[in-house]
Amino acid sequence: MQKKKKKKKKKKIEEADTGSVILIGIIAVTVIGNVFVVVAFFRDARIRSTAANFFILNLAITDLSVGTVVMTMNLADIIKDHWPFGETFCKLWSTFEFTLTLMSTITMLLISWDRYCLLTMGIGYKTYQTQKRIGAVLSFFWMACLVFYGTLAFGWKGLFGKGKSTIDYSTQCEMEFLTNVNATVVVNVIEFVIPFTLLLILNVLVYIRIRRRSVGVIGDSQNNRQTVKPRNSDITIPVCVPETEGNRSVREGVKICFSISTIAVSPKHSSSKEPYGDNGGHHEDTSARHVLKDSKSRLFRSMQSSVINGNVGVRTSSLHQPVVGKDQTNGRSAATKTKGALSKHRKAALVLTILSCCYFLCYTPYNICSIVYAICKFECENKLVWEVTSYLLWCNSAINPFIYAATNVHFRRNFRRFLFLDRWSCDVNTCKVKGHRGNPDTPLIAETEHETRQ
Repeated sequence: MQKKKKKKKKKKIEEADTGSVILIGIIAVTVIGNVFVVVAFFRDARIRSTAANFFILNLAITDLSVGTVVMTMNLADIIKDHWPFGETFCKLWSTFEFTLTLMSTITMLLISWDRYCLLTMGIGYKTYQTQKRIGAVLSFFWMACLVFYGTLAFGWKGLFGKGKSTIDYSTQCEMEFLTNVNATVVVNVIEFVIPFTLLLILNVLVYIRIRRRSVGVIGDSQNNRQTVKPRNSDITIPVCVPETEGNRSVREGVKICFSISTIAVSPKHSSSKEPYGDNGGHHEDTSARHVLKDSKSRLFRSMQSSVINGNVGVRTSSLHQPVVGKDQTNGRSAATKTKGALSKHRKAALVLTILSCCYFLCYTPYNICSIVYAICKFECENKLVWEVTSYLLWCNSAINPFIYAATNVHFRRNFRRFLFLDRWSCDVNTCKVKGHRGNPDTPLIAETEHETRQ
């Protein structure tokens, strides 16, 4: 009997040590990652200039609180193998824990909603999504979560428990509603089912919007390429700049010759409204002569200026400059800008998808276990399984900051700076340590393969 007790005690100590090490690692990653996000927000004006990034700040503060308060208190429970802080502190800690986890979920939902508003509102988004509105929305949800879980923690025994406590606070710390199946199911629906369903709906809507816009942009870009296509054959004209008498530095007899080729005439230069053919050919030729005449004059003046200034090193020059209509240029630039915006939207949609998947993987095991343990009123509880599912739930707070660092260029740049990676500039051949205080870059490995051969 004594040997069995010793083995059990030894096994518990080993499990506690293993759990403590794992939890300390999760705490370290959570705290460091979210501190990076908070510091990056306050030191980088480009991040603060976007109102939507206040949602990311709120998520980072929430996850940082999970790492510094929730996990550390649970670490004490693991080390001592029982809850040592009593009933009142347990209820305060439980209120804070459930509030933080739900606020993390709500913030991810608000980020998805913000992206959907950005896609649907267009220009009106900036006037709608202001910092004041975001602050008001976040304040409302913080207060609602605190009131909801505070009522469950401190009022459950009087409202639903008939004055009797179902938890022994001298040994464990849990919310009392977790021993009631109906209450546990309702809370899980509020905490997990509804938010996850809304996340999926918003992300699907965002994907559909981006898909529709992408199809439209591809069609517009193809039309622009067809419009810009030149409708006349290549023309090559030789041009020679004679010697300038006013410049003494030019040697006698020096001439600089070059050619103008591939002049594409835009429809805007044609004064004829008739279709291209026998009747429209005269107008096209007239426009072409005007364009070539102007181009020749400009090039003549430019090359003459070069000769006057003594730049006689140029012997020949060939110009391949298509003349494109202003409307066509504006259309192409607008399409390019739209493609860039769609690329940003795709990245944002990817972030939201990753967040949703991580949320589902981290929260699902805990919610399943909570319902199972509510049915048996924690009599069938496996402490190891319960701790693992809790760790997995809190891991979501450790993952979130690195998702932003991997996908947001401003956060990524700040993360590199915090990790001193911005001091290194590497390419295929060399690695350099970037200089500071105005010093030039100092190569760490100067010898490339080419330099070694020399």
